[in-house]
Amino acid sequence: FWNNDEIGEGYIHSFDTKSNDIYRNASFCDGYFFKNLKLGEGYVGSDGTMLTFESENETVKTPAGIFENCKTYVTKHFTEYGTRTYKNYYKENVGIVKCVSNLDGLTEERLLSAYEIKVGTGLLPLAKGNFWEYTTNYNPEYLDIKIKYSVEYADTETIILKLINLVTIQLNLKQNRRNKNENCVFR
Repeated sequence: FWNNDEIGEGYIHSFDTKSNDIYRNASFCDGYFFKNLKLGEGYVGSDGTMLTFESENETVKTPAGIFENCKTYVTKHFTEYGTRTYKNYYKENVGIVKCVSNLDGLTEERLLSAYEIKVGTGLLPLAKGNFWEYTTNYNPEYLDIKIKYSVEYADTETIILKLINLVTIQLNLKQNRRNKNENCVFR
């Protein structure tokens, strides 16, 4: 298979699957999605992970609509593979509308494509029945990623989020030939 003229080293593209873990990534800093910080302030977690309140008036365009006055929090998480940075855009009474992750120059975006807030308020209204669906900025003709989070249970101490990932890769060997000398390195 890998010796096929249309498939080989440098022909297959990859994406960072950890970018799909939007809510886990946003809470890497001691479990905080955001903290009571003033604009520009930061918090250093017990493992050195840093959380910074970067902006309070971003406009974000997503498939679910245009969201104004979004607050942006940046999480820097240090791993054995390098520093992983997550920039999360929160809209009041909606939740995370955009997440941009970066590891060593590989940048991934996840954009809100649909949502329903039945109950709850704040930057992250985590109440039973609420859901958020995300997609990527890839051309869906080739790579289509759908991510859905739903709150299955919530009380004053515990929240259970259900995550569904659907990844569709369209490989058309005849139409999508690449130059054999072209190299692609993805992590």
